[in-house]
Amino acid sequence: MIKRIDEFIGRAYDTACKHGFHDERTSVEHQLMLVIGEIGEAVEADRKNKRANLELFSKFTEGAFVGGFEAHIKDTIEDELADVCIRIFDMCGCFGIKPYRSFEEILTLRDDWKQVFGNKRFSEQAYALVQMLTSWPPTDVNLVAGVLSHVFGAALFFIHYWTLEMGIDLARHIDLKMKYNETRQRLHGKKY
Repeated sequence: MIKRIDEFIGRAYDTACKHGFHDERTSVEHQLMLVIGEIGEAVEADRKNKRANLELFSKFTEGAFVGGFEAHIKDTIEDELADVCIRIFDMCGCFGIKPYRSFEEILTLRDDWKQVFGNKRFSEQAYALVQMLTSWPPTDVNLVAGVLSHVFGAALFFIHYWTLEMGIDLARHIDLKMKYNETRQRLHGKKY
């Protein structure tokens, strides 16, 4: 996933624009709340022990992608954590934010992540992610782009290591969810 961040940002933002999510200008706080909503959905998927079944999904032909996705991937932990990332990628595209950290720092983060978060419950890890995303003082995005770059970078790497620990191929699930989102109706059938 780390090497594909630019691609994911462009694709998520483009799809969101095509589906009406940026027809009106929205605030950082509005969009962050949508990210937090996805984190809540991931917690619900964990509470229900809903996991993706890629083996059964792989039996569906390309023409039956949507049906296979809805039957074996949608609303699972993997799907919801991919949604969290996609919402962050979309925000990066919308506000022109680059969520990067140095490669050397990234290599050291997994051990740090495991030490601090490895023994916590799923819900506690989700809460830590929410805290990370909301730890900056709300203000004009133009004044805090540097802060958000750090926040989004930290959040994406947090999710990356979290999913590695769960044995989830995050990049694959992001790809699958983006493909599914490209088939959906305007605003995904929602008010916003």
